[in-house]
Amino acid sequence: MNTIEDRHYIERIHVVAITYPHYSQKYRRFVTCLAGLTKENEWRRIYPVPTKWIAETGIKKGDEVEYRIRNEHPEHRYESRKIYTETLKRTNAHRNIKSFNVETLKHATETGKSIAVIKPDIIDISKRYRKIPVDAHSKRDFYSLSLPLYYPSFLFRDTDMSTHRASCEDMDIVQGHDWELHEFKNSVFIMGTHYLFNTWLIISIK
Repeated sequence: MNTIEDRHYIERIHVVAITYPHYSQKYRRFVTCLAGLTKENEWRRIYPVPTKWIAETGIKKGDEVEYRIRNEHPEHRYESRKIYTETLKRTNAHRNIKSFNVETLKHATETGKSIAVIKPDIIDISKRYRKIPVDAHSKRDFYSLSLPLYYPSFLFRDTDMSTHRASCEDMDIVQGHDWELHEFKNSVFIMGTHYLFNTWLIISIK
């Protein structure tokens, strides 16, 4: 097992979530993050991942990716790892992960997690408009990547009967045009917290 001292080790995860890209002023390009499980079934959120790399490799949920860690604890979210982007590659392995440890958002928050799996009772789905970047460079990239202009927002009850509304950042789902309740019957939500606001977002639907 890798140790804290071995900070730049190589790691692999099976991808569970590919999130909607956002323009990064720091990296001056559209980036996304991938979330997945290690062979020890530990959650990871890795970044920065160039959106063009996603398009060029055709990476899908279940695919395995390999990378070298640049910073093991780059921020307050424990599961996050900053990587050397140039080391990111897709392997030939694939595993369709169907079984997850389900909990509530309340429990995940209380235990300091930033990734959690819940079993929602979906009440409503609404369509929201995504703001287009304002500066010329990012706007050009936005249109060149053919990113969707709308995304779904889910109103749901957790298993503890608490009610939540969360935006969906799952790229596979966002690329759909219509979202009907029956499509998501018996689904689970993989939820992740926002870096700045610490609010819960839906990063994958399985």
